[in-house]
Amino acid sequence: MSLTWTGSAYGQGYEHANTSSHTPNVAVPAHATRSGDGIVVGSSPVQIDTFIDFLCPFCRQFEERSGSLLKRFVDDRVATTRSSVGPTSRGCAS
Repeated sequence: MSLTWTGSAYGQGYEHANTSSHTPNVAVPAHATRSGDGIVVGSSPVQIDTFIDFLCPFCRQFEERSGSLLKRFVDDRVATTRSSVGPTSRGCAS
C-alpha cells in the first residue's frame, strides 16, 4: 500500500542529494532513497510519500497539522514515510 501526501517529514531536516555523475563525492544522508532523491523513515510495508517545498506556506501548514501523526505512524511501525523535495509550489493554491 502506498499513500501520497504533500507536506514534510515531520520536522526531519535534510538536503536534496545531488547524485549527478559530475559530482562523485556527494554526501548522501543515511536514510536516503537509492536514487538519492528523498529520505525514508521507518520500515513498515505501508508507505506514505510526501513531496515538499521548504518555502511553501501550504507545506508548512501540512507539517504543523500532520507532522506529529506521521511521526506516531513511524514510531508505532504503522507506516514508513518517504519524503522528497517536490517542484516549487508557485501557483499550487491557484
